[in-house]
Amino acid sequence: MGLEMVLGIIVSFYPNTNELLESLISLNGEIDEICLVENGSPINIQNKIKDIIQKEKKRIPSIKWIQMESNIGLAAAQNIALEYGLKKKFDFYLLLDDDSILQKGSVANLQEYLIENPKIGLVGSDIKHQGSNRTQKYPIISSNGWIYRKYININETSLTDVSTVIASGSLIRSNCLKSTGLMRAAYFIDYIDIEFCLRIRSLGWKIAVIKNSIIYHKLGEEKEINLSLGKIYPTNHSPLRRYYMTRNRIWTWKLYAFTFPKWFIYDFINFCFDIVRFSIFDQEKLSKWKMFSKGIIDGILKKEERNYIS
Repeated sequence: MGLEMVLGIIVSFYPNTNELLESLISLNGEIDEICLVENGSPINIQNKIKDIIQKEKKRIPSIKWIQMESNIGLAAAQNIALEYGLKKKFDFYLLLDDDSILQKGSVANLQEYLIENPKIGLVGSDIKHQGSNRTQKYPIISSNGWIYRKYININETSLTDVSTVIASGSLIRSNCLKSTGLMRAAYFIDYIDIEFCLRIRSLGWKIAVIKNSIIYHKLGEEKEINLSLGKIYPTNHSPLRRYYMTRNRIWTWKLYAFTFPKWFIYDFINFCFDIVRFSIFDQEKLSKWKMFSKGIIDGILKKEERNYIS
């Protein structure tokens, strides 16, 4: 493997194949190879993905296809791709959701930033949410350790001292990955990236977001609701996702509340706000409250053997 090689990692599960194709096309000429882990979708969908890859060879990067017989969870699937990349000795790892699209030139800008800033272990892209047409605010660590949220301003090129970022559109340097280890497979889905970012920071690495890498991202079934006090953005995640979000959040508190107490306070406030938001604005409230309660119990008791896959 030559110097500065980038592996793109996409995990697909029941993907919208048109959106997946857009994601693949957006990476053409941007990276050296994609590791696409098909995480147990029905055979007809897998065959459709194979047909797309075959027909669109000229418009998409080289693909390493890994097919799972069943859904092993996002974290475990990402680990399969990361282990493949480590064996091949890639220098950087780009994580991308199967429905997210990177603006052209973004990967090169992410890569250049990591090369120029050796203390940064992971750099994220500036997020534009497709469902609500909003730009992401990022949790920034202030000089006294408290966390506040801010945009990348028009006169800024990057945000350093970022607390956490979402995985999609983020680039990880190999040395950082080797020091942190892989994703926590027991999380299955949700809060995987939050825990990973905190682990990165706990080992002395920094996290940043840059303005000249833009990702168009979907967050659940997010919609904008205007209230007299401002705007809110309910995500309307499924009851199953509500379970994993709650359980994994508590697991993450257990791991890092004492290491990052001010992050814990910040996240606990967000947790309380999220309860109010989904209780008022989401659909299937009763089902979500049941799974939320299961998440609380399993988060406290750490029953990792329990699996609520339907």
